[in-house]
Amino acid sequence: MIHQLLSKLHAVSPFPAVSAHCDIPCKIYDPFSAQLAALSVIRFVDLLNELAEKETLTFADQAT
Repeated sequence: MIHQLLSKLHAVSPFPAVSAHCDIPCKIYDPFSAQLAALSVIRFVDLLNELAEKETLTFADQAT
């Protein structure tokens, strides 16, 4: 749906061409920051699930 909309917009008023590259040349890529972000999200979900299993929440639980 969004692709169709953007295609129609592009037909009326073409978008300029863009290009991008990685931060490090020579096809070397360190995914550390993406891995750290993903692990953070996983841990947050685990914490939310742990809190959801409790019947009552203490102030410390609520702060978590």
